[in-house]
Amino acid sequence: MADRTSPPPARPAPPLRLRSAFVATVCAVAAVGAMHVGTRAQVRRDIGWFKGAPEAGNFSSVALQKLAGVAVQAEAFRDPAMLPVYGSSELTQPQPNRPDDFFRSRPTGFDVFPVAYPGETDLVVATKLAALGPVVHGRKAVVFLSPTWFQVPELDPNGFGINFSPLHGSRVAFGGGLSPELRRDFARRLLDYPNLVGQFPLMKAAFECESQKGLTDRLLLAAMVPLGALQNRLLGESDVAKVALWLRDHPLPGNGPPPPVPAAIDGEGRLREAEEFYARQPVLTTSSTTARTSFDANRTRAFRDAQHPEVSPDENFARICLSSKEWTDLDLLLRTAREFDLRLLLVCQPLNANFGALQGLTPRSAELFYQKLRDAVKPYDAQLLTFPEAENDPHWYVDSTHPTAKAWLVYDRALDAFQRAP
Repeated sequence: MADRTSPPPARPAPPLRLRSAFVATVCAVAAVGAMHVGTRAQVRRDIGWFKGAPEAGNFSSVALQKLAGVAVQAEAFRDPAMLPVYGSSELTQPQPNRPDDFFRSRPTGFDVFPVAYPGETDLVVATKLAALGPVVHGRKAVVFLSPTWFQVPELDPNGFGINFSPLHGSRVAFGGGLSPELRRDFARRLLDYPNLVGQFPLMKAAFECESQKGLTDRLLLAAMVPLGALQNRLLGESDVAKVALWLRDHPLPGNGPPPPVPAAIDGEGRLREAEEFYARQPVLTTSSTTARTSFDANRTRAFRDAQHPEVSPDENFARICLSSKEWTDLDLLLRTAREFDLRLLLVCQPLNANFGALQGLTPRSAELFYQKLRDAVKPYDAQLLTFPEAENDPHWYVDSTHPTAKAWLVYDRALDAFQRAP
């Protein structure tokens, strides 16, 4: 009979392969963590080098990654001397006094960080901010609105497809911070683009469950959450890795942002100079009010195609504008800002009266749009600036939608006042 007091047999050592795999996993996790921390630190230190917008001929990988990712945008929000500014092609078209150039030397103590690409609209910006999540809490941001966004029944699928980011969509579906109601409404809106969302099966399935919220949907969604969290982590690490690889191939000086050059902006003097300059320039003609980008041309064509020939242009404008889904997207943007306590300034460019006259519109259409916009923003704690007095200024736009250097001066003063306000 075996001795009951004898010690138990020793536990066999784990196989060498298992121990090697465990060590390799720990090393890989440590390396990823170190890369993440190091990349964030360098982006934070040299955030000014990431300002560049993907202008014509400048589609660098980091400029596009800044738009599709969260790592660079998050560091811009963390920098108290940087004001993130979202918009569309107006922020990518070369023009004097554009904010990212005007504030480059930080004349009043801050710089502007543009996040813009042709074809971006409220839904794209709302998705970006929702993906950033709590990092925007208590911070400030500016969004440039274009009246042309509201002159079509539906967002251009091509423009949205180019600007849609799988990382942003996945964070909307599985990220934290959004209320269940806001997440549900994001899901229903994004499902309006099934061909695009369908390219990402897990995201689409989550949006479908969010939009229904029956018992079965809730159970399926709960089962998907761990996979969604893993997907968010993988896409987020991929975002950081792409920025890290760009930094490896493009060493930056590492001097940090330029020292501020405190000075008051002589807005009145520079405006007088701009007005004197444009007074000597030719007035916009029918040929010079054509759209500069394909997205602008598509919106103009969509507005024209949606009209009913038996009614007046003003009646067509009212019907199309008031029913546009862009109002839903603007509401998503405003609700996102409210839930994250983001202090938002909306800068709505004025309707181009010259371009509107070519379409047979009268001032009545402009007033209808401005009133609808004021009503849409009123329930929220967001600032709204419109410039109806500039509608008939022939030197406000270089074409149908893009501001001149004179117009940018006015916008720059508004941004300066917003950023420096307590």
